[in-house]
Amino acid sequence: MGEMSAGVAITSGIMSAKMGRRTLFAAVIVLIGTSVITQAFVQFAGGPRGDPIDLTDQIKPVVDHPVIIYGLDPFISSGGVYEPEKTIFTIGLSLSGVLFMLVGVDFGVRTHRLLKSTEAKPWRMIANILGIGSAISAGFGMIMITFHPFNISLVMHIFYAMQIFYSGFFWVLFSFLARSATDDKELKWQGYRITKIRKVIVAIVFVSLIGTIYGPSAGYMLLGAFFEWMLLFSAMAGMLSNLPAYDEGRIIPLQASTEASTNTSP
Repeated sequence: MGEMSAGVAITSGIMSAKMGRRTLFAAVIVLIGTSVITQAFVQFAGGPRGDPIDLTDQIKPVVDHPVIIYGLDPFISSGGVYEPEKTIFTIGLSLSGVLFMLVGVDFGVRTHRLLKSTEAKPWRMIANILGIGSAISAGFGMIMITFHPFNISLVMHIFYAMQIFYSGFFWVLFSFLARSATDDKELKWQGYRITKIRKVIVAIVFVSLIGTIYGPSAGYMLLGAFFEWMLLFSAMAGMLSNLPAYDEGRIIPLQASTEASTNTSP
């Protein structure tokens, strides 16, 4: 097995490790900060935020009765309806979208190089490519949804919201699948192995996705909003759990990657 017996070194990306971490932190902070600040306006600024919004004209082909919502529900995108929070929402989500696309590509390159050095199975390489695509899709959706507030462009708003939700979930899932065989099983946070934390996060993101989609469609708007916020925070936790990928040069013990040891055995 030669030099592989000692383990494999964490590989680099298109950005330096320092810049990669900063970009990831910036993306998470800007997105959460934007969501919380604009939601504060929705909940406490009053004014037109409590007025009825008639959506009938936007969904005439679907329903034949008036559809009116009375005030803004606490969905994240409610922050993109009225000023001044609409401007904050547009700038914050657009910036987050660009940053997450950069993070997705950089993280994908790091994962590709690591998988290549460990001669990982082809399906993990495919999962990594799908993860990169999911990150780009999520970031693009975050930019585009700012141009389609639900009160004037409901159908496109729902389209881009679904794109963000599904892409965010698949990004977390595919990142986990791509790197799970090369993760250092000894890394811990607050006494818990990061590999186990990631499994829990993937499950929470999935449950949140289902609740976000099916809650409102069943008429439970507040429940759907709760799951949407849960989806946001769990997905961001999933992204932050990948911070060890930026420890360039750190050696991952070979036993942490069973595929590496299997592929290098005679």
